[in-house]
Amino acid sequence: RGIYLAFGANAAGEALGELWRYDTTGGAWTEQAALAGGARFGSACAWASVEKVLYGYGGMNVDGALVVYSDLVRYDPSDGSWLTVGDLGVALANHEMVYWDGDLWIFGGASASAVSNKLWRVDLETGLLSQVGLASTALQGMSVEEIDDSLWILGGQTAVGEGNESSEIVSFPMPDGPFAQE
Repeated sequence: RGIYLAFGANAAGEALGELWRYDTTGGAWTEQAALAGGARFGSACAWASVEKVLYGYGGMNVDGALVVYSDLVRYDPSDGSWLTVGDLGVALANHEMVYWDGDLWIFGGASASAVSNKLWRVDLETGLLSQVGLASTALQGMSVEEIDDSLWILGGQTAVGEGNESSEIVSFPMPDGPFAQE
């Protein structure tokens, strides 16, 4: 049993490619394999309970110029290896992702130019990304959880900067929706 903490930034704002695991029974952190060439923050990760692997998607790095990533990666704790699953073609940072019914569900976030209100589904069998919903508000940095076969979205920011906070609660009954304001 454990909790994984992936990527992030240090106190100087430099992006990291690190992966750490917290052992909930032993109470200790251990560094796992780093993502080679993938230093980033603002990524989303989801534990695939059936496959027993960790998926990571997107994020950004501001080492010089802003780079927003669109790659999907997978970490296998059984052998400590990272695998690039593919490029999903949609670059996002500050988004959220959950694993549900064998697929990844990605909401919100920001590209290099705009905040998103889109809900995406990644079919892990085919690797195909499809848009499945549009929320009424574009959000980044929100909390997203799957509870009782619904996606719940709480808060976030409608744009970068102070004064753009949202206190909305929105739900999306999976797999077909639609979004509902709570």
